[in-house]
Amino acid sequence: MQQKLLFLLASLALVVVPPLVPFPVLAFAPYLMWVLMHKPLKHLLWNSLLCGILVDCCQSSLPFGCSSLEYVVVAAALYQQKWLFFNDKPFSLSLFVTIFSLAISAIHTMLFALQGSPLSWSLSTILTDFVLMPLCDGFYAFIVFTVPLIIYQYSKKRGFRFLFMRKVH
Repeated sequence: MQQKLLFLLASLALVVVPPLVPFPVLAFAPYLMWVLMHKPLKHLLWNSLLCGILVDCCQSSLPFGCSSLEYVVVAAALYQQKWLFFNDKPFSLSLFVTIFSLAISAIHTMLFALQGSPLSWSLSTILTDFVLMPLCDGFYAFIVFTVPLIIYQYSKKRGFRFLFMRKVH
């Protein structure tokens, strides 16, 4: 149930977020990193392929299939490193999304070069693509995924009464 809800949230973000923010956001990154932390490799790779196809259909600056390739390669590489992160810490998902975004930026840059349109390297390009964008993706993961998951888990334990109860001194 939680996985389906997160997928729907990421799909909604894929459509809603781009017109609202002035920079590209990897909408499915938090979902894929959640799958990475909670499911076996086979599920992660299939979900990465599906998410990549959806991204290719909705928004991609590269030929069809490149986002799928990026997502699958990065997910497979990061799966081997998942032991470095703890599932129970709220910031683990955001940190993992930041690393995912950094790896996607590196592969994206390589694919642009292979396509024949390499990026011009400058300090602003490096700061934007390899520092600012991964940090923004990590922040997006925290706001859109981690906070709702914390609220969901807390409300599952306590119910929704905690929203309407006043603290009595």
